[in-house]
Amino acid sequence: MKIQNLITPIIVILLIIWSEQGNALSIREVYSQDAQGITGLDTVLKVHPGYGLTINFIATEEKIKQVWIGDPSHFAFTSNSCTQQLQGNQTCSHEGATILFIRQIKPIKFPNISSNEDGSTQLTIITNGDDGKEKQYQFQLIPALGKPAYTSLVIKPDSQKPLPLLLKK
Repeated sequence: MKIQNLITPIIVILLIIWSEQGNALSIREVYSQDAQGITGLDTVLKVHPGYGLTINFIATEEKIKQVWIGDPSHFAFTSNSCTQQLQGNQTCSHEGATILFIRQIKPIKFPNISSNEDGSTQLTIITNGDDGKEKQYQFQLIPALGKPAYTSLVIKPDSQKPLPLLLKK
């Protein structure tokens, strides 16, 4: 087989792989203390219509206890908690939500509730760890347009955070 006959299929395969990677929706990672605002970082999350955004606490082994959205006129949420999965006499394989799914909705006018002109608001999530300690996470939610840069936020334990270069030996 001539090398010229191999070049075209190889180029086609590489273009397919490249285009699929370009269309992949990526994951954003943040460490627990950063997401809680303890380190002084604000976590801003953009939510795009038609895509939604998951916030995943599986790596921290924390369970979502409570969720608040400051202004519910632009966003709705659901979770993977047992209360939402149970139907009939089914049993629950896990207790407590570990993933929150947020989606942008068409704005709703609620009487007597103020809202920002740009639709942004605060999301507060209270979690419980295996050690019984509660943590409070805060995020700024912003409605966005177009294709998202990420559709999932993974909260990672601080124990997995790389050490700064100055501390490494």
